[in-house]
Amino acid sequence: MKEGNHLLQVVARTMQTSVREVDYVARLFADYFCLLLPETDIESVPLLLQKLKMSLDEAMSAMHWPVTFSIGAVTTDTAVSSDALLCEADRMMLRAKRSGKNRVEYGRLK
Repeated sequence: MKEGNHLLQVVARTMQTSVREVDYVARLFADYFCLLLPETDIESVPLLLQKLKMSLDEAMSAMHWPVTFSIGAVTTDTAVSSDALLCEADRMMLRAKRSGKNRVEYGRLK
């Protein structure tokens, strides 16, 4: 249990240091994290997510942990509920897992 908690702390710290001060990182439950990116143009999100994944991969490699990341992300430029955003992000993450894991899947809500 102690090593699992350490892993989650490393993930959270890596995420927090990989984003801007205006961004928000939160642990939702178990091994699910949420990243809110206000003031971010939609076109820059895919690159930002790839950079984040690279930072996470490097952190796991440095710790010699065989951990990979399936990341699901969603953006919108309209008003939608937080439940709709979380549901769509979860769907994207499941798509990432089903298509081979260790990847980023990205969608856009309209």
